[in-house]
Formats: sequence, structure tokens, C-alpha cells
Amino acid sequence: MIHGGLRYLKNLELGLVRESLRERATLARITPQAVQTMGILVPLYSNLDRIVLKFGMILYDALSYDRNTNICKDRLIPRYDFLSKGQTLLESPTIEREKLKGAYLYYDYLNINPERHTCEFIFSARERGAEAKNYTEVVSITRSNNSLYTIIAKDRISGKEIVYKTRAVINAAGPWADFIESLVGVEIDKHLIRSKGIHVVTRKIGGDKILVTKKKTGHIFL
Repeated sequence: MIHGGLRYLKNLELGLVRESLRERATLARITPQAVQTMGILVPLYSNLDRIVLKFGMILYDALSYDRNTNICKDRLIPRYDFLSKGQTLLESPTIEREKLKGAYLYYDYLNINPERHTCEFIFSARERGAEAKNYTEVVSITRSNNSLYTIIAKDRISGKEIVYKTRAVINAAGPWADFIESLVGVEIDKHLIRSKGIHVVTRKIGGDKILVTKKKTGHIFL
């Protein structure tokens, strides 16, 4: 999924949501072949859920006011919609019917092939002069008095060490960002908590929309 950060609204992280929405639109503009507009169905089983989610949908829609600017026609993001119980069951006949009040339908992007998408960014960077290394681990980062960084990277296959010198280091390690910071000697108050998701291939369950079901242990996307 290439989402706009709807879940961050729960903690009122409006800046983070807006940033995610801008990045979502940027990816759709520069790599439209890698994304696909996908409807996401969120069933409602109480009036409180409906009120809370309606507020979230309105805010999410407002923050994504420019979502379709310079986007090709087959990658546009429609506005959210509320579906009645009957409409919800037409979209997803197999969901739990007891106490069902309806559903909200909103849209994000599906990343069709994330591995190929990542490779496209790497190939594009190489065309512009970047050097890309696979199976290579950064094992040391030191900074000299003249603000020059010395980076030692190790080829995990051959065991060979490679030394780079640079004036800037960009930490784009994602969930392992705190490991990279520790190599530089940066002390951080909070450490990232890494989570794990499970993908299961099944028969078609939720129609042509992604179905979000809420469980005590978290959310399941079908």
C-alpha cells in the first residue's frame, strides 16, 4: 500500500498525514505505472464508530485537497463515500452482518510490484551518477574535525571492506534507522519498535475492494 497516513489522524499527527499525502501524490506523478487506485472498505458496527470515522474522513479529505493535481486520469483518487448496510453487503457479501451499520469507502494507492518499483528508483539514481551496492552493510561511520565522514561498508558475500568519504550522510534505513544513528554515536531517547505483518494468499474474499476488519490484536486487511 502507498497510503496517505489515515491512521496517523488517531493521534492528530496532521503534519505527518499531510506529508504522507504529498509523497503519495508525488509517487503517482513520477511513477504512475507502479501504482493503482484502490478502494478500501471499512465496515461500521456502532454509531460511535460511524461518528469517529466520519470526522476522520472529512479531515483526511481536507488534507488531501490537491491529491489529483497533475495526476493522470486513470490514477485519480475519488472522494470518500458512506455506504448503507445493503450497499456494503453488495460490495462484500461475506462480512459479518450482525450489528452492521454500513461502511465508509475511501481510496489510496496499491503498489502493484514494490520490488520492481524499488529497482526503478535505483536504476534512475544510477543513470544520474549514483553508485548502488547490494548485499553491503555499513559497519562504521566516523566524523573528522573537518566535518568529513568516513564510512566503512562490508560486502556480505566477499567480505571485502569498502571505504567512502563524504560531507553528508542520509539515513534512509527505515525501521533500522536507529542502528545507523548508533554507528555515528547519536544518542536517542526513543528507539523504534519494529513490527511484523503476515501476508496470506487466499481465495477472493472482499470483492474488488480492500476490506479492513478490526480485531483486538489490530487491523486485518483483506
